[in-house]
Amino acid sequence: MIKMKMKVGWCIALSCCLAVSLAAALSSQDNATLMKTADEVLAEVSKLRELDVKSPVAKGVKSREEIRSYLAERIKEEYKPEELEIEGRVLKKLRLIPQDMDVYEFAMNLLTEQVAGYYDPKTKTFYIADWLSAEAQKPIMAHELTHALQDQHFDVTPFLKRIKNNDDKMLARNSILEGDAVAVMIDYMLEPMGMTFVKLPDLKQFMNMAEAMNSQEYKLFSTAPAYFKETLIFPYTSGLSFMQAYRRVHSWADVAKVYADLPDSTEQIMHPEKYMAERDEPTEVKPEMPKQLPGNGWKSIYKNVLGEFTTQLVLKEFLDQAQAEKAAAGWDGDVVELLRNDSGKEAVVMRFVFDTDQDALEFKDAYTALLAKKYPSPGEANASVTQKGAWVEVVEY
Repeated sequence: MIKMKMKVGWCIALSCCLAVSLAAALSSQDNATLMKTADEVLAEVSKLRELDVKSPVAKGVKSREEIRSYLAERIKEEYKPEELEIEGRVLKKLRLIPQDMDVYEFAMNLLTEQVAGYYDPKTKTFYIADWLSAEAQKPIMAHELTHALQDQHFDVTPFLKRIKNNDDKMLARNSILEGDAVAVMIDYMLEPMGMTFVKLPDLKQFMNMAEAMNSQEYKLFSTAPAYFKETLIFPYTSGLSFMQAYRRVHSWADVAKVYADLPDSTEQIMHPEKYMAERDEPTEVKPEMPKQLPGNGWKSIYKNVLGEFTTQLVLKEFLDQAQAEKAAAGWDGDVVELLRNDSGKEAVVMRFVFDTDQDALEFKDAYTALLAKKYPSPGEANASVTQKGAWVEVVEY
């Protein structure tokens, strides 16, 4: 679901990941100092991540407007305008974003507010923000230059290509890159204290603190719909938690095995044991035309995979977090479609499969409760939730 604005490049470091505030960092800095600092950080990151610098990393300096232009070009490369518009309609039907939101414009403004430097894998160049001091940019440099090392050592092609009709898998794969880079960034900051991210007892608390500081500094982020905020930070926070779980039983050298055999779902990121122990691969769910839709001429105009993470987000719009997490647990696969008939009426159809019949029943009950809150007036809802064994179908039109 509209992951492109969150994955306009696996290379973008978003300040919501930082455990430091950049509020006092706005000072002019000559380019030579920025370049020298980047070289020093690269040497340190290479040591921390245990990856040699195979070739020099090209560097450049860009203004905020130049970075915005880069983001716009990346979005144009990945998405046609009509695709964004259709995805926005799906999100609006699920009540994940306001009905009057211009999705493209909001995402662009949000990303431009957040970004503070990026590594471009196409040009093999690390671009440094010209509005931040070299000292303030060191953690950002550590993050982005880790991406440069990833590019030199691993096949990053799967991260650069959009996975058609499966944004959940794309988000899971981005989580490996970003979790890896955030881990190295944290190690870079903690090294003077003799600590590493692996030893941190409560990463969730650590990242919540960073998000709170981010919200104070970045006003658009703080007022964004939960869908945008949580999707934006998922690769960094959940990716970091995944990487910590992996690194507690494996070396940095073993992380190469993860790049060679990438997770296939956000479920595997959220529950590392479903990747590390007995692999729980997602089931491919094929669309079926619902029988209860009135009239004829219904055709599919959009298809995607929600995944456990976005399924949780859909539920959390109307249910509390504990209920949403419980109902989404046991997710094993899904497909979401936007259908349109000859008269222009549209319907959202979601088909889920769960690990057990009980998991499916819990989801059905939760979504039924969601519909009662979403459509409180009698006769307002044109929606249904049906269950058959481990399968659940939701239709809203």
